[in-house]
Amino acid sequence: TYNTNSQVVDSASSATAFLCGVKGNLWTVGVDSNVLQSNCTDALNTSFHAHSIAKWFQDAGRSAGIVTTTRVTHATPAGAFAHSANRGWEDDAS
Repeated sequence: TYNTNSQVVDSASSATAFLCGVKGNLWTVGVDSNVLQSNCTDALNTSFHAHSIAKWFQDAGRSAGIVTTTRVTHATPAGAFAHSANRGWEDDAS
């Protein structure tokens, strides 16, 4: 797949595309193309959030989970649950 602002995709926006069915901008995860990279204000707008197949299952009363060999906040697994303007924002310590 590709991003809305780049032909070369990164794993965060790719995960958003294949888990949520929504294309986004490079380095974003779980948000649509209205959210530019590192734009925290737009990422907080819930109307720009893309929801994954995991959430669709949960909303239908089913169980969903994530299995990964990396940290759960890493770009690809985060596509199942996160909404962030920057794939590197894995916590709010900064």
